[in-house]
Amino acid sequence: MKEQINKATSNYYKPTPKKWRKIGDALLTIGTTVTGFSAFTMPPPVTAIAAFITLVGKLITNFVAE
Repeated sequence: MKEQINKATSNYYKPTPKKWRKIGDALLTIGTTVTGFSAFTMPPPVTAIAAFITLVGKLITNFVAE
């Protein structure tokens, strides 16, 4: 178990590959824009889905490494 945790945390500080950084940044941009807009004008499920998309984009940019 400790070995798996060390392996997972060692990848955190490696740079994100360009392809995944672009995908993550695109998801962050779309998710943030839709979340901000939908919070005032759309039903709550749309806001929750957009917030989840933002979370996925953030996780991609932080945790994906080669």
